[in-house]
Amino acid sequence: MRLAKVLTAIVASFIALAAFGLFVGGGVLLSEHFANRDADGYLTSPQLELTSDRYAVVSSDLYLTAGPADWWPADPGEVRVTVESQTDSPVFVGIGPAEDVDEFLMDVARHEITRIEGVEVDYVLLQGERTPTIPANATFWVATAEGIGPESLDWDITRGEWAIVMMNADGSPGVEATVEAGVRIDLLLAIGAGLAVGGVVLGGLAAVLLIWATRSERKTVRPGRSGDPVPGPSVRVETELDRTHQS
Repeated sequence: MRLAKVLTAIVASFIALAAFGLFVGGGVLLSEHFANRDADGYLTSPQLELTSDRYAVVSSDLYLTAGPADWWPADPGEVRVTVESQTDSPVFVGIGPAEDVDEFLMDVARHEITRIEGVEVDYVLLQGERTPTIPANATFWVATAEGIGPESLDWDITRGEWAIVMMNADGSPGVEATVEAGVRIDLLLAIGAGLAVGGVVLGGLAAVLLIWATRSERKTVRPGRSGDPVPGPSVRVETELDRTHQS
């Protein structure tokens, strides 16, 4: 029994850690939903300064592999990208299939974003010798915006592999603009509430297991029944034979 209780306490501890993680994660999502959305319901990143002395700034590929056949809803939400040129040239921003973007920018010198942390952006330089065509003339874009700015594009999140491209509208080198990216997830409230409730349920289960595992064992005393003989003090009866031996 003691070993079983020790094992139960260990399992309960792991369940409690999982419950804490779920509850905190759900709380963060609920906080984001109620406190950090803008008037249109978007969670927006800090304003980023993106620059390149080449022809384009490209995001890393965005992989959205879940689909309606899985758990992914048909309309999970939207992405909004707002861009404002920091030069006199109009800026172009577009979202397109990653494969088509790679073909469009093949052998074109560009910077690809590798990491964003706060307002700090890291790039890798991809060399090339070819001059790109006017980006707006390409037909594969699923969402675009163009102008001095601020200009915004809205895109319904869709399954696939995508890339975001920022260029000068005339295709010239030397891109400089400020960018804000926002996302609106319709299921954010439901996901946050589900995680929080799951954390509470698991926390309750962990508490029950810990109480059982740490409860001390008590010996059960059977009460006496009516008619049972009651032991009394030991009495030695001295007989005549005993007195004879003593004398």
